[in-house]
Amino acid sequence: MFPVLLWRRKELENYFIDPAFVVHSPFFDGNQQDLNSFLEREATKRVFLDAANYAVIKARDLCRMNWITIARETEAYQNREAAINKLLSRPEFERKLQADQELLSKEKLVHLFETRLQDMIAGQERCAMGQGRWLQLISGKKIMKSLFSLSMFNVTDRSGRSLQGTVKELQIAKSLMKLDEERLPDDFVELRRIVKQRIQS
Repeated sequence: MFPVLLWRRKELENYFIDPAFVVHSPFFDGNQQDLNSFLEREATKRVFLDAANYAVIKARDLCRMNWITIARETEAYQNREAAINKLLSRPEFERKLQADQELLSKEKLVHLFETRLQDMIAGQERCAMGQGRWLQLISGKKIMKSLFSLSMFNVTDRSGRSLQGTVKELQIAKSLMKLDEERLPDDFVELRRIVKQRIQS
């Protein structure tokens, strides 16, 4: 049985918006402060959306919990009328209605939102480096695309023409994945170890 690696950030792209990591790309041609400021601005644009979406997803998942089991015995279901009576008399339906009202109350939704927001920005009004876990928990896909499109990442082809879009993003990502292990996120080091183990097995 091979080990399974679970990413410890919201999306794979979140690793590529970590300034401590991406500055080591050979294509990075900017300064740390500008990079940090850009990430803080871009993350702040969506941090409240992400906190609200977390509340939606959490409430949806809680409502989907296994709250009732199917019947197995036939004795109480011998005809149409008996089956309907038994179905409608099951107490789980009433309990579910009451539970959902609590789960979907305004107070519960606000609590879910505020809890996630606190985890992300630690009581601040905006995303700031060193405050909260927004770099790990924000939706990273669009932020990564915006980051890699900046001129502070200079990627050219063999003729010297600047690359843009997906091609540029892939070149930057590949350059980062080739870094020595001391510069890689811990999860990427573990991924290398797992791949090497599978190849050698």
